Amino acid sequence: ETTRMPSTPLRASNFRQMLSTGPVHARRLIREGQVFRTSDVRAAYAVETGDPVLMTYGRGQITLKLSCSAREPGTYGDVIRVYNSDTSTMYRARLTGPGRAVWIETL
Repeated sequence: ETTRMPSTPLRASNFRQMLSTGPVHARRLIREGQVFRTSDVRAAYAVETGDPVLMTYGRGQITLKLSCSAREPGTYGDVIRVYNSDTSTMYRARLTGPGRAVWIETL
C-alpha cells in the first residue's frame, strides 16, 4: 500500500532545527494518529496584528525611525505591511527582531 501526502512529513531533525530558533506553534489541529507534516508547524510570530513596530527607514545618508503598527502577523525575516498614523502611510517592511523592521517600500 502506498500512502500519499500533500506535503513532506515532519522529521525529528527538521523539528529540532525549527526549535533551535525559538518556540514552534501548530498551524492546525493535529488529531491523535495523524502524521505531522512540515506545513503543520510554524515559528512563533515576532509580531501580531496591531503590535507596535519600530521601522528603520533609510535613503542615502538619511535614516529615520518611524513608530508603526503591524497590519499582519509575521516571523523574523517575513515581509509585512506596517502603518504609520502620523503620516497616514502604509509601508512594506522586513521584520528584523521583536518589534523591529527595516523599510522595503512605501505603498
